[in-house]
Amino acid sequence: MTFLSMAAVGGAQAQENPAEIARRELIAQAERARQDGDHTRALDLALRAGAVRWTPSLRLLAAQEYSAVGHLLDAYGMALTCTREAEADPAMRNRDRVVGACRGVADSLEPRVGRLILRVRDPVPTGLQVRIAGAVLPPALWGVAYPVLPGVVRVDATAPDHESVRNEVAVVAGEVSETTLDLVRLPPEPLNRPPMTATGVPAGAVPPTARESANGRTLRTLGWIGIGTAAVGVGVGGLALGLREESASAFNRECPAGPPGSLSAVCQSRIDTGSTLSSVMLSGFIVGGAATVAAVVLFVAAPPSRGVETPARAWVCGPQLVPVGAGCTGQF
Repeated sequence: MTFLSMAAVGGAQAQENPAEIARRELIAQAERARQDGDHTRALDLALRAGAVRWTPSLRLLAAQEYSAVGHLLDAYGMALTCTREAEADPAMRNRDRVVGACRGVADSLEPRVGRLILRVRDPVPTGLQVRIAGAVLPPALWGVAYPVLPGVVRVDATAPDHESVRNEVAVVAGEVSETTLDLVRLPPEPLNRPPMTATGVPAGAVPPTARESANGRTLRTLGWIGIGTAAVGVGVGGLALGLREESASAFNRECPAGPPGSLSAVCQSRIDTGSTLSSVMLSGFIVGGAATVAAVVLFVAAPPSRGVETPARAWVCGPQLVPVGAGCTGQF
């Protein structure tokens, strides 16, 4: 008989949920931490055990540890939940003791917290969202005394097509305060509003040149730079050509033909100068030609300006009475 009982117990332990085993160990560690005065660790262990499964007795432990570390609102809320769940479970073991302990924690915290009643003026905007001290307040809690910490409490409200509202309410510990939200609808946008540019300026107010694409402006600027470079290159080449011709004429006048090596130093210098000027002339013409081709390509590749089109010019001619004869009028 004893062997069968031990086998049954062993089988029950083998089938127990591992998470429940870990939960019991967390609760035991939390109790030991509380006895050692380490309330922060005790609270952490209790919350981890509650992540597996909450019971009223575990909520009582968490409420007591919340209170010990100074988290009054969390302790108050946990104590109220503990009381409610314990009262709803008539088969709970030690039910009366747990209910009394949970009520004791809640009653001790009641004078230390304040309550705020939030009201919304009709008509309530669609999509209204209310935050108290940064936490979203569900619509079910509007008009209900909501526990808050004493002091200045910030209430923020937002809704589509309405101005945002922020109220700051002074809440006293142990007392109930009220605040009312009144959101004003924003005026409708004009239907004939001119289209806006990316900078927020009406498109009609932007000069035509400002509406050109940045790419087109860049290409045209580079094209003009190419034209300037071409002009400089051709100018340098032309100047070098003129100087070379002048040097050649002087050589022909001053340096008679003779056997190799019989030229004077002046004549040899003119030959060297002519050779240098020929190189400069050739380089200038090459640079000018290349810059011209590049400028033409850039101007062709640049997108056309999107500015205001200039109206076509028109001429009307015909007889006129004063003065007698014929005349023409133009439209520009």
